[in-house]
Amino acid sequence: MSHQQAAKHGPAIDDALTNTRRQSSAGTRHRERSEEGSIVQPAADDVTLRSELARFLEPSSFPADLDELRRIAERHDATDTVLALFDGASDGGSMFHSVEELWEALA
Repeated sequence: MSHQQAAKHGPAIDDALTNTRRQSSAGTRHRERSEEGSIVQPAADDVTLRSELARFLEPSSFPADLDELRRIAERHDATDTVLALFDGASDGGSMFHSVEELWEALA
């Protein structure tokens, strides 16, 4: 009966474990990479409001101007919070092609 060493896993795993390049980067942050260029996540309130806005507008609602989109939202029983977003907007003459474009104008 042969005795295997406790540290031996097999050729592929042994090679991976001895590869210093793999060990140094696994699960660590790269110090040379700055976090300045990282993607900024929107605030939770923004995500909630944008989702609430989209809930009352169908994809078929677009393209439309601000007044038409407000009427559609009202027909879908939009909340007072969503209607307040429309009331605070100053870009009444523009055509919007998506919720994202509308959100940019309302936020």
